[in-house]
Amino acid sequence: TGAIVEHVVHGQAIRTAQLVPGSVGYEASLEPYAYDPDRSRALLAEAGYPRGIRINCYNLTTPREPNIKEVGEAVFAFLGAVGIRCRIEQMEYGAWINLLRAASRPRMDGIISAMWGHGLPADPTDAWSGHLHSATDAWGRNSYHSDPTFDRLVESLRTTMDPGARYRLASRIARLKHEQVAGGLPTYRPMISLAWRDTLEFRPWPAAGWRSMYAIDLAP
Repeated sequence: TGAIVEHVVHGQAIRTAQLVPGSVGYEASLEPYAYDPDRSRALLAEAGYPRGIRINCYNLTTPREPNIKEVGEAVFAFLGAVGIRCRIEQMEYGAWINLLRAASRPRMDGIISAMWGHGLPADPTDAWSGHLHSATDAWGRNSYHSDPTFDRLVESLRTTMDPGARYRLASRIARLKHEQVAGGLPTYRPMISLAWRDTLEFRPWPAAGWRSMYAIDLAP
């Protein structure tokens, strides 16, 4: 992930283990997973694939985030280096979001490069409700993960109002998620860079996020 942050998104991102500083539940002791090709090949061999595997890899090409197509391609290249050989399918946003939603097919038959916003202040509840909780009519609409323990924890987080208790619970979920590599592999949070000039008038959206560029006009 460090190489992707530096070379693909040109440093405009924060590498993350699970959550970034300032997020509800952030725990500084969690560290990003190390890229260990030898260990990865050994695990593949242990699983019965000494020559590696070939798998479908779905990639978003619509620039919903900066260089998102290139990010996916870099991830798939790193996978290929350890023996997970991707059959890459490049997808526009409409096809990609339909594939991502669990209800659109009985099972995910490969790997998909995905994303989910945490809003401001950064809070993982919505993201975890969508891709960590088991898929039901009300939860896990983008989830291919199923574990009743995580289901109970995420549902409890949704209804916990006390800020301190909420932070501790989110931190517990983040640690368990990290230890079990559950519900997807976090990589980075994009950064939004803005510049001001006194000859321009800038009006951002009330809700911050990737759609922040609302209106820019010449100042009167």
